[in-house]
Amino acid sequence: MDKRLLVEQFDTLIKSFDDEVDEIIYHYTSARGLQEIIEKSELHLSNVAFLNDKTECDLLHQVLENVEFTNLHVKGYASNYSGAFSKDSTHIISFTTKRDSLEQYLAYGRYCVGFKSKNLIKFPFRLSKCLYLPESVKTWLVKKEKDPNWNGSLLKDRKDWKDYAAYILLATAGRKFKNKHFENENEVRLIGISSPKIIYENSPQMYEKQPPIHYRWSPRYEIPIPYVKFFIEENSTLQEDKDTGSNTIQEMKRKRLLREQEKTRELLPIAEIILGPGQHEVEAKSAFEILLNDKGYKGVVVTLSDIPYR
Repeated sequence: MDKRLLVEQFDTLIKSFDDEVDEIIYHYTSARGLQEIIEKSELHLSNVAFLNDKTECDLLHQVLENVEFTNLHVKGYASNYSGAFSKDSTHIISFTTKRDSLEQYLAYGRYCVGFKSKNLIKFPFRLSKCLYLPESVKTWLVKKEKDPNWNGSLLKDRKDWKDYAAYILLATAGRKFKNKHFENENEVRLIGISSPKIIYENSPQMYEKQPPIHYRWSPRYEIPIPYVKFFIEENSTLQEDKDTGSNTIQEMKRKRLLREQEKTRELLPIAEIILGPGQHEVEAKSAFEILLNDKGYKGVVVTLSDIPYR
C-alpha cells in the first residue's frame, strides 16, 4: 500500500470540509488590541468557553436528530453523538464580512481591521463561515457526506480513516453552527485546535503540530483565559527537533513553546484599517499610520468612518 497516497487522499477529503473564503474579512477591536496585532504580527484565538455566545459549539444535536445520512461512517458517529469533539481544545478569533459596521463598533471596538482571508489559511488553522439555522447546517452536512473524495482509490476501503474523517466532519459542523440571534454578524472564524488534555499519552508526537496554549488575565472574569497564537512564519532553514514517543507530555509541550518563541513572524495580511466614530479621530489616525509604517506595514491605508455617530 502507498501510505503517502493514502495520506494525500485523506487530506483532500478533510480539505473538502473547508469553506471557500477569498475576500477581505474584518476584525473589530480596541486601540490596544490593534496595537498588539501590529507590533507582534500575531492574532490571539480565545478558547470557546469564554466567547460571548453561551451556546457556542453546543447546538449540533438540534440538527443530527433530523438528518438521514447515507454515509455509514458519518451515520455511525451521528447516531451516538454526545458532543463529537472536545470543546476545551477549540480556540477561535472572529471576523465578519461587514465593513465599517456601527453594530460591530458598538459591540467589539472602534477599530475595523481588514484582512486578506486567503492569506490566513495556514495549517493547522482553518477558516470557517458560520451557519445560524438548523436547516442550513443540515444542507451543508448532507453535501459534505456525499463528497466524492470519500471514495479515493486507497481510502474507500479504510474504515478506520473514514471513521476519523466522519469525526472531523461533525466537529467542523459543530464549530460552524452558531446561535440564530447572532446571524446579523455574518461571522467568519479562524479556528485553532490545541488539546490541554493529552488523550493518547503514549503518543505525544500526535500533538506536535498543535499550537501551544497561552493565558491572559481577564479583568471581566478575574480568571486566566486560555488562547493560542496565529502568526505567519518566515521561511526558515532551522532544523526543528522532532518529538518522539520517548518524550514525556510536558517535554513535548515545552518543545512546542520553545519552537514557537524562536520563529520569526512575517507581517500579517492587513488590507486596510477603518477608524470608527469617536473622539480624537485625527490623533488616532496619525498614531496608527506611524505605527504601521514603523513596523513595516507600508501601503496599509487608515481611513475614518463616515458614520455620524456621536
